[in-house]
Amino acid sequence: MGICITQIKGAPAPERRGAAILPHPRPAIRDSFTEPRMTAPVFLSSLVMTLILCSALSGCGGVQRLRSANAPANQPEAPANADPASLLASADAAYAAQDWGRAEQDYLALSRLQPANSQPPYKLGNLYTRTGKLEQASAAYAEAVRRDPGFDRAWHNLGIAQLRQARASLAKAAESPAPDEPEVSQRAARLTTAIDALLAAKRPAK
Repeated sequence: MGICITQIKGAPAPERRGAAILPHPRPAIRDSFTEPRMTAPVFLSSLVMTLILCSALSGCGGVQRLRSANAPANQPEAPANADPASLLASADAAYAAQDWGRAEQDYLALSRLQPANSQPPYKLGNLYTRTGKLEQASAAYAEAVRRDPGFDRAWHNLGIAQLRQARASLAKAAESPAPDEPEVSQRAARLTTAIDALLAAKRPAK
């Protein structure tokens, strides 16, 4: 797991607040995105953490699968003479303007141009999270930590994306109780509530 990349500076910090992903930059700018904190009952929290671990392990199945989930099939390769600094500036400007299509194209091109840089896939993960593409977001964050196993923000955001994916599945289970196994939907509802509590946890004021 992991993705390593030369540190990229000057990325815009997202405006959105609350339980979500951490902002673009690994260095300077810090946004007030929340981090998970155990606020649910202990037994529910344990179940949720088990869920996270299982999800994380399943996400390590194969780097090639993660990469293919992350990139559109018709995405052109980055030109051999492409300038990384220009691509980054273009991608960051598009991200700030919420021009998701252009930002995605530029970040993908930059990621191919710099296969050891963890920042392009990390920023792609943020982009996919903001556009509701949680599966692609998880794949992008997984690629970021493959390149840089010590990238704590990418690990954090990967966990948040996987929690949201788990919540969506559990919510479906809670909505469709089986007559012969009512405890399954009840447990799913409890886990959904526990995940909501984790995602709503606030970061301590500094």
